[in-house]
Amino acid sequence: MNTMMETITKMTVIKKGSEMGLLEDDLYIVNRILHHRLQRDDIKDILSQLSDQDQSAFAEKVGRVLNRTSALLEVSRKVTEELSLDKMLPKMVEIISEFIEAERATVFLHDQATNELFSRVAQGDLNFEIRLADQQGLVGACFQSGQSLIVNQPYNDPRFDSETDQKSGYTTRNVLCTPIKHNERLIGVLQVLNRQEPGFDNSDQLTLEALAQHAAIGFENARLYDQISRARNKEQRLFDVTTAISQELQLKPLLMKIMEVVTSFLIADRSTLFLYDPQNKELWSQVAQGSDEIRFPAHLGIAGSAFSQSLVINIPEAYEDHRFNPAFDKQTGYRTKTILCMPIYAKSNEPIGIIQVINKLEGIFTHEDERSLKAFAAQASIAIENAQLFEEVMSVKRYNEAVLESMSNGVMTLDAQGNLVTLNRVARLLLGGDHLVKHLQQQAKKRNFLDLCHRHLPWLAQIIERVQIENKVVTSIDHPFDTNELMNELLLLNDSTGTQDHSPLEKRSVNVTAVPLIDTEQNNSGTILLLEDMSKEKRLKSTMSRYLPSEIADQLLQDGGEALGGSLQEATILFSDIRSFTSISEAIGAQETVRMLNDYFGVMVDVISEHHGILDKFIGDAIMAVFGAPLPSTNDAENAVQAAVEMLRVLDRLNQSRVRQGEPRISIGIGLNTGEVLSGNIGSSKRMDYTVIGDAVNLAARLESATKGFGTELLISQFTAQNIKRHHPLREVDLIRVKGKTKPVRVYEVITHKLEQNPRFIDYIFNYEEGLLRYRRGDWQGAIERFRQNDQQDRLSELYATRCQHFMLTAPPPNWDGVWTMQEK
Repeated sequence: MNTMMETITKMTVIKKGSEMGLLEDDLYIVNRILHHRLQRDDIKDILSQLSDQDQSAFAEKVGRVLNRTSALLEVSRKVTEELSLDKMLPKMVEIISEFIEAERATVFLHDQATNELFSRVAQGDLNFEIRLADQQGLVGACFQSGQSLIVNQPYNDPRFDSETDQKSGYTTRNVLCTPIKHNERLIGVLQVLNRQEPGFDNSDQLTLEALAQHAAIGFENARLYDQISRARNKEQRLFDVTTAISQELQLKPLLMKIMEVVTSFLIADRSTLFLYDPQNKELWSQVAQGSDEIRFPAHLGIAGSAFSQSLVINIPEAYEDHRFNPAFDKQTGYRTKTILCMPIYAKSNEPIGIIQVINKLEGIFTHEDERSLKAFAAQASIAIENAQLFEEVMSVKRYNEAVLESMSNGVMTLDAQGNLVTLNRVARLLLGGDHLVKHLQQQAKKRNFLDLCHRHLPWLAQIIERVQIENKVVTSIDHPFDTNELMNELLLLNDSTGTQDHSPLEKRSVNVTAVPLIDTEQNNSGTILLLEDMSKEKRLKSTMSRYLPSEIADQLLQDGGEALGGSLQEATILFSDIRSFTSISEAIGAQETVRMLNDYFGVMVDVISEHHGILDKFIGDAIMAVFGAPLPSTNDAENAVQAAVEMLRVLDRLNQSRVRQGEPRISIGIGLNTGEVLSGNIGSSKRMDYTVIGDAVNLAARLESATKGFGTELLISQFTAQNIKRHHPLREVDLIRVKGKTKPVRVYEVITHKLEQNPRFIDYIFNYEEGLLRYRRGDWQGAIERFRQNDQQDRLSELYATRCQHFMLTAPPPNWDGVWTMQEK
């Protein structure tokens, strides 16, 4: 202790020539005091050895020492009592700025992952986080050199970064920075700003260095504690969110939840999860945050590169990467800065998608972010696969249910014990409706369906038991299906008072097919019952549907078949014929000809039925169909035209298949006419057919034949044209007088199919119509010039050009009316 008193006394009486010396003495004395724990008696001994003048100097020295001692003790106390950076740093900077007599103090810590210096706390009005490269500005210079620096004219120093002042509106007048070291390792920088004039000096520097030295251990401990806490919180949060997403089986909500978690987890602005569509080789997203659904080829852009090359891509500045497409930013006004892309892998290690995270809110995405996202992506991939599998299962289930409900036959499924499991709509109707089926289900635990069948439908119980024993399909036809007694028993069981009743159910006749349900271990797990209602109405309808569309069959059943007795009515008749059929049949042989006709007739009859027409007959390779008989409608002509156009489209698809198989193409001509016909059952007592006859039928046949001469596909009469309601592109073909008739008929070509095949055909129509106008004026040369402008791309134009040449050589009579008389039927 004597050595201590001698030191203090010596330091008190010796006069130093500068404030630097005084400060060094102060710090030296403080350290000695803290080391030796100076007592009150020690002070008395020191004072007794000093003169009055020295005692005054000693008191001033002690005051200054105690002030610095108090500050250092306060710093020491704060760094030892608090491990949270967020709580410790505000108190620290307040002590430091007050002690140094500066306006503001800031602690910058070093982020090794990003090589950045960041401030977690900034005193004063500056309330946003500061992040800068560890080489940027005066703080960066201090960090890189590891030496303190004083700059009293910062705007004159090229190292000074004025960006923070510009953001905050603050003006920096002078700066003092000192490095924070722990075990000789730089962990940050302590910066104080704006001391009163003349600014910072060496004494302030030594004081700040001493404070930084005492605070360093606290900063390091708090930083480590903060890292551990953040890591533990991140792990716990990862566990919580992976648990949450694993419980979500709906794909779209799952994807949305994943995006919300990723965005929050990585402290980013937005994120997108793209899934891979292998069929189209595209990446797509239904839940792109900040935009609608996105689709693009799986190799394009940054996300495409990450997916196609199975790479983790971390981009600190998007606009400096050549793979980045700024079009979305330009369109929306959004600014993309940082991007992190992480592939998602299935259990098979095949990539199934990509997670793209955009714009980290604090700096750039780090390696720690990559590791966190990779861990999360591994868990998310399992959830996505589960959700996709669940969606597939539910899609199959919905599809099966839809198929079941849409079936025209009743379907029931029973388990191995004979309990009713499912029924479709028709089965419910056969049993008596939804109300009675509800009673059946309520009694399922007491009396299963098989037990009820034993008492009320014993033939059905025998079929079910036979299937269970033999494990094979059983079919039985024409059984009486009367469920009245069964339903009476169910109502009595559910209401012992007997007050409930139901209207008598219709007695039906059913065909039954029973199929065993076999599980994966080849055990019988139940039975499927198919019930076909074979009542009189259904048998009649089944017979009629072979010849008529179902809508017409239904209407005829309602009308009692009276429409088949014979009547005059307006209808539209369609004739079609295969071109060069004889040549084709000779070339391919009899068997191939039959197969060709079956394929051709099959698709054509389907088209006619779909457009509410009926097949009248096949005439060799020709088809005759009727629209509007036996039951007329207001759309018969329209339906016929649409059917004819669709026949040409379907023929294109059929020809594509035939060409691939090396078979010759099929060409057809179609003629339509609308008029009054006689319809009904016509024939002898031994053979009768439902058909239509009359002049309107004959004209339709003539128009089909005329397609060959005119070089057209589809001709309609003026009577059909007047009755179509939708707009169909037509061109007038000719005024013709068929053989045996005196009154001419205006004929049109429906060019819908030609325009679909060649949109430029509309240009030929313009030349044709101008040529036709000149033709009818007798301007043969002018007409030829217009027709020839179609460059032989339109056979009808060539036909008229030939006619004009004929009339130039042999002029028509003076009373020529422009009608062309057909010499052939």
